[in-house]
Amino acid sequence: MGAERSDVVIIGAGLAGSAAAWALAGRGRSVAVVEAFGPGHRRGSSHGSARIFRRAYPDPLYVRMTGEAQRRWRQLSDFAAQDLILTTGALDFGPAREQEKMYDILTGVRGARGADPGRFRRRALARHVVRARSGHVPSRRRGA
Repeated sequence: MGAERSDVVIIGAGLAGSAAAWALAGRGRSVAVVEAFGPGHRRGSSHGSARIFRRAYPDPLYVRMTGEAQRRWRQLSDFAAQDLILTTGALDFGPAREQEKMYDILTGVRGARGADPGRFRRRALARHVVRARSGHVPSRRRGA
């Protein structure tokens, strides 16, 4: 076996390792990724099909970072020519003052595009929940 050289060696091909490898390769670096298990294994922290882009953070930095992560997932989806994300929305509940703060952050932070926050009064929220329970969940999928 010959010695191969790489600019960077990444241990672990999970979410963070794979993202780092892809970003480095995109910058022209040669990358070797070492993973203990086979593709699609269930031993990692990011296995399975369901994920969430949680955008409702009280820290504007987190709101910007989640927006950037979402943008990069869309880039990966375009690169792979495959839908990787199906946006269905989410509801966050809590004391009014905290929800107002979240709304202000999500509407005021640069880079929060795509968060699309809304506020509901009880009756409107009840109608929303009933629609979701009946199986009617509006999709915001690109091209839909």
